[in-house]
Amino acid sequence: PNQPFQISTLPSDSPHSTNIGPQLLPPTLNMTSSVSVSACLTCMLLACAAIGSTVHASVGAPVSSVGSKFAFQVPSSLNGIGSSLLERGHRMKAVSAANPALKLRNAPRMAVSDGGGRKEVEKELIKNFLTQRAVQTHLTTLNRVGDVINFEYLERFGEHEGLSQVHGYGALKMSWREYLSELQIQPEVVVEKKKKTYRGGSANNPYLQDNYVTYEERVEPRDLAMTLLDWRADLSKEWLADLELIPQENAEAWRHHLAMVQNASDPDLQNQYSLLQLDDSSTPMRSANYDLLNKFCTHIAADKVLSELAKKTSEERSAVWLRDFMSEQGIGNTKAQWGMGASFLRNMLNEPPKVISEDGDMKLIDPLDLAARVMAERQVISELWIDAMEEVQDDHLDLHRKFMENCFVGFGINLEIGEA
Repeated sequence: PNQPFQISTLPSDSPHSTNIGPQLLPPTLNMTSSVSVSACLTCMLLACAAIGSTVHASVGAPVSSVGSKFAFQVPSSLNGIGSSLLERGHRMKAVSAANPALKLRNAPRMAVSDGGGRKEVEKELIKNFLTQRAVQTHLTTLNRVGDVINFEYLERFGEHEGLSQVHGYGALKMSWREYLSELQIQPEVVVEKKKKTYRGGSANNPYLQDNYVTYEERVEPRDLAMTLLDWRADLSKEWLADLELIPQENAEAWRHHLAMVQNASDPDLQNQYSLLQLDDSSTPMRSANYDLLNKFCTHIAADKVLSELAKKTSEERSAVWLRDFMSEQGIGNTKAQWGMGASFLRNMLNEPPKVISEDGDMKLIDPLDLAARVMAERQVISELWIDAMEEVQDDHLDLHRKFMENCFVGFGINLEIGEA
């Protein structure tokens, strides 16, 4: 503990070299009494002791730079790590706990099931969210122009009171198709209103009576449904472009992390600019939409990684750690704070490796690898959602077709569509 660790670059053919993939550490680094680095090195030493003096471990970071070869020269006082490892648990952040991993296997997920139906479920999730944001965008517009009648009707429809103030996803209480289909068939609503008019004379004259004008305001639910379809079409076009930024967000997260590890600072950070560029054609809530897309995508990706880890006995401890980390970071909360998707990845990348002990069995938890898996899943999900956005126009045509069929059926007309 009182002797410095030294990490120095060696030739790639050195028998004691360890290939750790991309440059996660600077070529030369001296340190003393560093708890987190001590934990990292001790974890690596534990792996070396288990499988021999030569270790080739690759970290799958999606960067173009080629990894360097490092040799870890460790003081002789740490040679006997087999028996002293548990005694130094507080320095390695070792965790001892009962095995809760079995509880993860059947836990509900945001992306429900595996197999062929999973893609359709995830497409349905984004289409529901698209409708939610279309409703919220129109509510914002109605509020800005002072259309209280349509605002109150739309927010009350389907028991969605307070929807205009929600910054999150999963707020739609029914599927997008059910919501729009039901709104289309609602009857016209006529609301009688009274408005006080100018009566003339002094304001405090007790002999003058107040004058009121009675008028009617109408709510056309079908018109509202058509407006929401227009908003869905506009948002889907924006999201086609915005979802393509997810891989770039992943790359930027890696770049920033590697810069901080190598230099303890990111000199290029001030030169970075927001990937999302707004213009006059942007919808009113585009920034908020992108923030939620980023977080929603991260939530489902982390859930998928968690589900995959929980299925493998060898990775159950990693599943437990990821589950606890997700709960700590609040990534599973559908009502999100701004920037939570990016902060979740950033905080995971900054987590040091950990050793978890259970009945004398030592397990290494590698948050860097878990972050790489989540990022890979984020890209897969974003590509799937892009496909879903390309289906929006066809979904609208199908909705109109079914509406017309129901209208004909309501008049007792049976439609038989044959082949041409």
